[in-house]
Amino acid sequence: MVYPLPKNNRGRPHESAEAFCVMLYRAENGEERWVWNSRDGVTPFQITIPGVGRAVHTDWKRDRYEPNYVPEVGSLIFVDYDPESAKEAAEQLWERWKNEPNILQVYESKERFLLEKAWDILTGFWPHPPRTVTVTEEIRAKFIPKGLPN
Repeated sequence: MVYPLPKNNRGRPHESAEAFCVMLYRAENGEERWVWNSRDGVTPFQITIPGVGRAVHTDWKRDRYEPNYVPEVGSLIFVDYDPESAKEAAEQLWERWKNEPNILQVYESKERFLLEKAWDILTGFWPHPPRTVTVTEEIRAKFIPKGLPN
């Protein structure tokens, strides 16, 4: 038997209110980007836009629910972290923080740091930890319904 999902606070059959929404993020320099949430999971209030910097989710009333959205190449979307991408993110954090004076006193070793940070990433927004990715042709193709041209 299939049970329908309970409706969220926007009346949609998803766990997350921002599931499959296109949302506006504004950087400190005023630059704006629309980012699509390709999943049924929460999204961070703040992200980093490559080449631009920190941006915050703004004008929430302009969010658009678009479950059949096909993102453009070069745009940003939210996807779930998986263990491999969490490990890569933890490695990037290590590169940034490895010269901090007390880092090895706190974590004992690089391996311990990587393990704990990857775990933090995977469990911080459980069960759908979000990350942004820049859409490539390969990623875009995953969202085009079968039988339609790219």
